[in-house]
Amino acid sequence: MEMPLFPAGRKIFYLFPQGNFHQSVVQHIIREEYEVYTLSDYKRGLPLIFQYNGAIIFLNLDGVEKDQKFIYAVRDFCRQSSNRSIDLFLVTHDAEKQQWAEKYVKQLENCTVVVIENSVDEFKVHLDSILNNLQAQGQRKYVRFGSNSEQLTRVTFYRKEKLHKGSLHDVSSAGLSFTLDDEHPLSLRSKLQNITIDLGYTIDGLSGTVTIKRRLPDNRVLHVLLFEKNMEDETKEHLRFVIHASLQRQFMARLEQVAVPE
Repeated sequence: MEMPLFPAGRKIFYLFPQGNFHQSVVQHIIREEYEVYTLSDYKRGLPLIFQYNGAIIFLNLDGVEKDQKFIYAVRDFCRQSSNRSIDLFLVTHDAEKQQWAEKYVKQLENCTVVVIENSVDEFKVHLDSILNNLQAQGQRKYVRFGSNSEQLTRVTFYRKEKLHKGSLHDVSSAGLSFTLDDEHPLSLRSKLQNITIDLGYTIDGLSGTVTIKRRLPDNRVLHVLLFEKNMEDETKEHLRFVIHASLQRQFMARLEQVAVPE
């Protein structure tokens, strides 16, 4: 099997996701376990996205006026990012906008104009093909928020009717990792119930099994837990939404720090 160019996956950016059509597409990307960010400020957004080697960008042309300054900015971005494995797709329902945009970017290999001629479901199939061809998911099966070195929030759970408290380090729709406040690590295959985490949105009623234990540099024990396979679809959808919202919040904080030339 061919090794993907970006084993950890490629970040996806969706500019001007206004309207039910594009919101549905973004939700589909989240549901398919891609790391996606939405924004409508291209002046700050494009310079920031340039820092992410391997970025994949979908830009809704119908969400912006036919402005030459805008299309010049897109053209210049594509030229400058051609050696950074960045791919940009200009999406539109309008054949006139297609012709307008192609006039500026037709010589750029990393910039493609995509005309939406069919339903949103058919466009999602086309989108899946694009992301698959670009190996956007890498070797990761699940989008993760956090890392071993971070402490995101508090986590509580019950084991044998006893309440335990600790710190959440990362979470995906498949599981999470945590350290405990006390000095008594749990054994492997420990089954935990009624796990609650709060990342701006509270998620409770989770359950799972400790599958890995790892000693951190500060000598605490990191426990890696996989959620039960029979988790309800609604709960998994909620997890994906919270993870996306948490990553989006971090990205927007970075975006606000970008200086815009006057």
